[in-house]
Amino acid sequence: SNGRPNETDIKIRVNKFYRPENTHKSTPASYHADINLLYWSDEEAVVDFKAVQGRCTVEYGEDLPECVQVYSMGGPNRFYFLEAYNAKSKSFEDPPNHARSPGNKGKGKGKGKGKPKSQACEPSEPEMEIKLPKLRTLDVFSGCGG
Repeated sequence: SNGRPNETDIKIRVNKFYRPENTHKSTPASYHADINLLYWSDEEAVVDFKAVQGRCTVEYGEDLPECVQVYSMGGPNRFYFLEAYNAKSKSFEDPPNHARSPGNKGKGKGKGKGKPKSQACEPSEPEMEIKLPKLRTLDVFSGCGG
């Protein structure tokens, strides 16, 4: 061997997240869910290194400095979670504190009764439309083969 490990021998341990369609609610749950929404779980899996497709970012939605739409548009493969999923009991729960990113634990949920309001996205100012001058002539013979 050339001193490098064989890629087939490399295994990595990853945390398992669920997409809405992979929960007990099945495919109909995904019809109304954000494509970037995941559910945290305390499950781990050991996978072959060769099976890794690439890097992604997963954040707890309550810790995001911006709304989830802005966060998701900030780059490829950005995901977020708001709840944990327990596959054994088929239930959704609040994610534990250790599931959150270190250093981002300042915001937290709102105090008081009722559901916490998710951060609303203010629509950004519309981009300036580029105006091109109208064409002055029209080639009536274009595409006629002559």
